[in-house]
Amino acid sequence: MRLLQGNQKKKRELARVLGGSVGVVILLLVLAFIALRAWGARPAGTIPGAHIQTIADIPLSGGTSRFDYQSLDQHAGRLFIAHLGASIVSVFDTKTRKIVANIAGIARVHGVLVIPELGRVYASATDTNQVAVIDEHTLHRIATISLGGEAGNTQYDPISRRIFVDVQTRNQLLAIDPATNQIVAHYALPGCEHDHSLLLDEAARLAFVACDGNNVLLVIDMAHNMQILEAATVGETPDVLAFDTQRHLLYVACESGVVSLFEEQGHHMRKIGDQFVAPSAHSIAVDQQTHQVYLPLEDVGGKPVLRLLQWNLASLSAHTSRARTTWSNNQENSGRDV
Repeated sequence: MRLLQGNQKKKRELARVLGGSVGVVILLLVLAFIALRAWGARPAGTIPGAHIQTIADIPLSGGTSRFDYQSLDQHAGRLFIAHLGASIVSVFDTKTRKIVANIAGIARVHGVLVIPELGRVYASATDTNQVAVIDEHTLHRIATISLGGEAGNTQYDPISRRIFVDVQTRNQLLAIDPATNQIVAHYALPGCEHDHSLLLDEAARLAFVACDGNNVLLVIDMAHNMQILEAATVGETPDVLAFDTQRHLLYVACESGVVSLFEEQGHHMRKIGDQFVAPSAHSIAVDQQTHQVYLPLEDVGGKPVLRLLQWNLASLSAHTSRARTTWSNNQENSGRDV
């Protein structure tokens, strides 16, 4: 009897210990789940030494719908902004900081490119698989080019005098002769899934392609038949690219609100890091004189705005230090930190 009672007591103690252990395990699992959710909800990490200031939030027209590419005529001080959700190209005066025109009727306008030496603006219409050709001075459409596939961004190379276009549903680039508005070459992009964005560094003879299907940046040698030199990872769903020619900085704005930043070193791109900037901050342009960055944001307090940023970095190579000094001298005192 005593032996039976002893065994029952041991069983009760074991059950109590196991029950307590299970409770601890459950508690730890719950805490881990909460921690993981909190971590997942956090924006991407920041770049060490980066300092970002918001200079201004400027109201835009067209309602709270999606924006896409931008293109800046530095000399004229005109920034052309593709407002995809409104099917318009907004023209922003960088000197007066006001919208001076809205070019309507470009179906879900996606890419936009101003070429001052030609006096033309090229805007890709996603819904019609076309590129609209606009007179920069009159702001009227003067021609339409059919592409045969979904158009991504467009870029002009003043050396070859060709316009390059992403055809993202085919993972290839097209070259267009602006004198005839005809396609003259096709280039495949192996390793790229959905070549969404394109940017050229004409002086270095490099092309940059962001592939939003696999979050990759391709670096392409334009001097050697568009050979792919390297590929690098970027933030989730890369969209628009911008390049600061003096500071040799490449900005890759992503749908996640992250901007991936690279420093050009010869024909190699050194990744500086990923920085969360703002929700839906996926379109970006840079002023080559002030080094300010333009970010159209579709919904800030229920209204679309163009956000002007100054971005300072402590991790640039020696050959960009002189440009950093120039940039710092241009920095405005009225900014606020992001």
